[in-house]
Formats: sequence, structure tokens, C-alpha cells
Amino acid sequence: MIHSLRLRLLLSFGLVIALILVLIAVASMFLLRDHEARRAEESIGHLVGPISRAHDDMVFVGWSTQRINPQLAAYAEFFDVRVLLVDGDGRVTFDSDDSDSLVGESLPVPQPGDQESTMSDGVSFVSSRVSVGGHDLFVFAENNESTATVLRLLPETEPTLYIAVPAGDVTQAWAELLPRLLLGGGIAAVFAVVVSTLLAQRITRPIVQMTGAAQAMARGDYEQSIEVRGNDEVANLARAFNQMSAQVNRSNRS
Repeated sequence: MIHSLRLRLLLSFGLVIALILVLIAVASMFLLRDHEARRAEESIGHLVGPISRAHDDMVFVGWSTQRINPQLAAYAEFFDVRVLLVDGDGRVTFDSDDSDSLVGESLPVPQPGDQESTMSDGVSFVSSRVSVGGHDLFVFAENNESTATVLRLLPETEPTLYIAVPAGDVTQAWAELLPRLLLGGGIAAVFAVVVSTLLAQRITRPIVQMTGAAQAMARGDYEQSIEVRGNDEVANLARAFNQMSAQVNRSNRS
């Protein structure tokens, strides 16, 4: 059992502060989760247009598949994404990830009715979450009229480019903030401990002084006075003790 009032106060303050920090952390994660997922989608969506146009340009100038595919793989490696080419039947004809290729798999590609996003800079894309070949992926495609025009000019045999990333890259994007949240929580906890210690001392110091003064009065030393700071309840208690001590001292002298 804890007998020290100061320690009990510190523990009480600590529990309240810990509860507040936990609630703030949980609320922050809920609020930031969707925001960070949205940011992750937008950062990937920005890549769809440039890579798609680069692919279309290579097709227009007559590059062969053997020349185009390594270039697409280089883009995928540089931007840390997965570049897919899908034919008119919805089957993957090229996958930049050779280690676990989806070539030959049927890919449910994003459609205009899926989640459409238009950013402040005018970039527009569609995305959808799909499961294919045992993979949980977010798939992105460009979504603007100029792209549709280009696709109509391309031969029907030419595949369409999509960008894919593991779903966790989007849904777990908020986890990158955890180290900063933990650091901020640690700093707040240290500051809270310091403040709690000062508050506990502010409350217990007059009580310790009153205890010593009361023990001295019990031994016959009635000239006791303790320091009074402020005008709160603790200060009023100290002031009342001094008044009592002075009255007892006057009564003893008389």
C-alpha cells in the first residue's frame, strides 16, 4: 500500500495524463488514417499520367515490345510501383514484377464509375482495390479525355497501362507517422511528469511543514509558523494553521 501522499498524487496525475495521451493518440490515428491513405493514393495517382503517356509515345514511334518493356520496368523500379499492361480482354500481358508475375491473370481494371479523384493541379485518375493472383492490390488508371482520345487512336491490340501497389501501401500509409507520434507522446509525457512533480510538491510542501509544526507544538514549542504562498485552498489551510498557532501561543503565554 502506498502511504506517501506525494507519491499517490504523482501516480494519480500520471494515470490521468497517460489516459489523455492514449485518447489523443487513438483519435489522431483515426483522423490521420484516411488523410494519409488519401495522400498515398494521390502520390501514386500522379504517376499514372506521365508513365501512361511515355508508354503511348513509345508505341506511336514504333518501339517493339522487347524495347518498351524494359523501359517500363525501369520506371516501376524507380518509383517503387508495379506497372501492368492489360489487353482488351482484361488479361495482364506485362508485369514489371518478374518475381511474382501476374502475366496471364485476369485483372479487374478500374472503370470510370469506380473511385474517381481529381486533384487541385488538374490530375485525374481512377482507382480500385482488387484481389488477383493471391495479391491484394490498389490499381490506378489515368482518367481524362485526352487519354481516351489517345486510346482510340491506338490499335485495338495495344494493351492499356495500369499502375498497381500492394493495398498496404495505401491503407497502412498512416503507420509512417507512428515514430513521430511516439516521439511527440514521449516529449509530452516527460513534460507532464515534470509538471506533475511540481504540482505534487506545491500541494504536499505545506502539509509537510504543518506536520512538523504540529509535532513541535505537541512538544511544547508553540511559536510555529509556516510559509504561505498564493490564495488557493492549500494556502488558506496554511494561513488557518498559522492563525491557530498564534492563538495557541498567546493563550499559553497568558
